[in-house]
Amino acid sequence: MRGQISFLILCCVFLFSSNAYSQLINLAEIQLKSYPGIKKDGRNWDTWGGPHPDVYLIISDSNGEVVYNSRRNYVKNLSNEDLPHSFYPNSSISFTRIYYLEFYDLDDNTEDDLILRLRVIPSEFKGVTNKIFHEGRHTATVYVTPK
Repeated sequence: MRGQISFLILCCVFLFSSNAYSQLINLAEIQLKSYPGIKKDGRNWDTWGGPHPDVYLIISDSNGEVVYNSRRNYVKNLSNEDLPHSFYPNSSISFTRIYYLEFYDLDDNTEDDLILRLRVIPSEFKGVTNKIFHEGRHTATVYVTPK
């Protein structure tokens, strides 16, 4: 009897870990397609470096855990004419959480400005490899691969 109980516990642990692993997808590419041309207050994104933002991407879950941060590799003076622009996070995310794609303008002398925040629900990727996310008329396309 003791051997049967140990076997049952071992099977449950294996099934649970296998199921958790299959609930991951890989964020292969994120294409920023459009963003607001100016800040909400009507000013340019960069006061000193030109009108276009220096863009980077942070991906975090609903608990604030950062999955990806491209701040060190920001895109200097990205204009809407340069779009779409691709980021390649190659990061795994879980179907059981909600994530946020946050595009920022890097500022040396002040706090970085949030350009665009998009909510991503990974379960919406079941059966598809890409999906477009919107905030108003501003969009990003997310491409995923199975993990």
